[in-house]
Amino acid sequence: MSARDMKRYGTYWLLGWPDDVHRSSDLAQVDIARRVRRGLELTPQMLRLAWRHRRDVHLRAKHEAAQRLALYFCGGNCETYASYLLTATQRWSLEKCVLAMRQARRQATNAHYDGQRFAPTIARHRAMILEPQEEDESRTAELLARCIDTSVDRVRIHTYRSLDRSSRSDAKARDRDALRTALCEPITLAGPKDRHKCDEVFAQLYLESPWLAEALTYLWRAARVNVEKSGTFVLPPLVLAGPPGCGKTHLAERLGEVSGCAPLRLDMSSITASFIVTGAEYTWASASAGRPIEHIAETQIANPIVILDEIDKRAHGANGGDAATALLPLLERSTAAAYQSPYLEAPVDLSHVSWILCVNDVACLPRPLRDRVRVVQCPMPEGAHLRDLVARILGEDVDPAILETATDAVAGGRSLRWLSRLADQLRAIADAPVLH
Repeated sequence: MSARDMKRYGTYWLLGWPDDVHRSSDLAQVDIARRVRRGLELTPQMLRLAWRHRRDVHLRAKHEAAQRLALYFCGGNCETYASYLLTATQRWSLEKCVLAMRQARRQATNAHYDGQRFAPTIARHRAMILEPQEEDESRTAELLARCIDTSVDRVRIHTYRSLDRSSRSDAKARDRDALRTALCEPITLAGPKDRHKCDEVFAQLYLESPWLAEALTYLWRAARVNVEKSGTFVLPPLVLAGPPGCGKTHLAERLGEVSGCAPLRLDMSSITASFIVTGAEYTWASASAGRPIEHIAETQIANPIVILDEIDKRAHGANGGDAATALLPLLERSTAAAYQSPYLEAPVDLSHVSWILCVNDVACLPRPLRDRVRVVQCPMPEGAHLRDLVARILGEDVDPAILETATDAVAGGRSLRWLSRLADQLRAIADAPVLH
């Protein structure tokens, strides 16, 4: 079954079956409908699509009923309209809104004069609100923003009450106190705030890396769900697995740059302990809060994209622990929301951080880590995608023979890093002075 059929028949299964399905002359359609109704073909994907469709229909119906009620009772006043709409959308259910609208229609029908009729009253009040006085425009915009825009732009991730300054005289204590103070302030939630801007971000990334369509599609759908749900650009934990030089690390960095979420790249091949990710206890002489927390304090962005590159080649220290194992509580939203930092000795909300792990071999990751992430394979570019990529990296004015040779080399096993080094060499040759 296609996604369209899943959405259609799953919606029928949840909302009821219309008569035209049972009376249809198409025997295949009737057979599918009967089997779906018996529950033999209900898949998680079908139920998810049907549930999302039902939720969207429910929300649209509720908002329309609440808007009509607010327009009817506001009397053309913008502040009253905003107050009614805010109350109806946040506190009333769909059934209550529909019942109130039916009562209002009944009262308007029983009125003795035409001015109290339901539809003309709504049209008149809507016209009055759309043409407010100049002195009321700012107040109206503020009230309407409270009703419509529910996204959160800033969030507090840490709570700390400063102690007596006389007890913290050394530089180490002052540094920790300064980090705590910076984290206590409201921090910005970056990234797109609606579906349209989210689509623009991933459209740009797909234009740059079309051969990574599988990873981009998964991230795009997950980002849209989180934006619609909470108004925050947060991605689920993801592992990008593929051969060296296929562009997986570049894709993760570009995602952070295009979205504005301040990417942080950590080369895990040179790490021998977990301290760089989770931090170390304050009692250690070289203790730190970990690069993710320090990055949040430096950039003042609560939802950065942290890229753990080459984590499958990490080293296991004798006393520092395994970085992959220490990462487990940070990949769960419930535990990351109250992560107990060993350096700060206080909880920090890291649930807004997006984690992207880049590996060549997934088998080198521990099983508990693989259970908490989604693994997506990243292939090497081929065909037209490869030719367009080589032309974009080397430049449009490069010799066609060099372009063809470089394309064949990458297709034969050369990585994209080699292609970048070749582009640097060509630019150096072009910029070199002419010797007479």
